[in-house]
Amino acid sequence: MNLKISALDYVQEVKTGNISAEDFVAKTIERIQSVDDKLHAFLSVNNDAVNQAREIDKKVKSGEKIGDCFGMPISVKDNMCIKDSKTTCASKMLEDFIAPYDATVVEKMNAAGSVERQFTISLERYVLPLLNSERSIIIVR
Repeated sequence: MNLKISALDYVQEVKTGNISAEDFVAKTIERIQSVDDKLHAFLSVNNDAVNQAREIDKKVKSGEKIGDCFGMPISVKDNMCIKDSKTTCASKMLEDFIAPYDATVVEKMNAAGSVERQFTISLERYVLPLLNSERSIIIVR
C-alpha cells in the first residue's frame, strides 16, 4: 500500500472503496514503529486508531455521513492539547500536564473525521488535511 498518496487521493480512494481506512491506518502505524526508533519523531501513538478507522470504514460502506477526512491519519504536535492526554510540549516542566480541553485544531480534526491522533515533535510528511473543505489543505513538511 502506498502511504505517500495525497490527502485528496486518500479521501477519494476510501470513498470509492479502493482502500480501507483501517488498512491505511494500520500500515501507517506499522511504518511509524519501523522508523521511529531512529527518528524519535513520535512521543506517543493513539492505540485505538485502527478501531476508529474500522468504524469509519463501516460508515462509508453503509453510506452514513462522516467528516471530510474519511479517517485520514493525523499527527498532532505536542503543543496542541488533546483532552485528557499528556501535552508536554516535549518539556520537563510540563511532563505531567494533562490537557483539560481539546485545542481548536483538534476539535476541527475530530469533526472532520480524522483518526490516529499521536503526539509528535516533528510533523515531517504528515498532513492536517481538509479542516474546512476539500479545497482547504494545510501541508506540513
